[in-house]
Amino acid sequence: MEVKKTDSGIIFSVKLRPRASRDRLVGVENDFLRMEVSAAPVGGKANRSLVRLIGQILKVPRHAVTIRRGEKQPLKLIAVSGLSPEDFWRKIDEQSNG
Repeated sequence: MEVKKTDSGIIFSVKLRPRASRDRLVGVENDFLRMEVSAAPVGGKANRSLVRLIGQILKVPRHAVTIRRGEKQPLKLIAVSGLSPEDFWRKIDEQSNG
């Protein structure tokens, strides 16, 4: 999975499954993070849950997380400001191992 550095932070891809039993990071696939949220994809609820979950996992405020592309599709491009690729991988590893 590629995490690209930008002027303000990083961008990466997420494949989201709404209406899951709980909000969680499922794992790292070849090209994206696989994540699940319990919210339905109605009125932006699943996207808001995804932004909140990413903020919790990466320990950044919600306003630092934005959906750049794919608001109405399962595959999304996510931008996180104020985070380096190294910090991203460290926090993902912490979440996966702990």
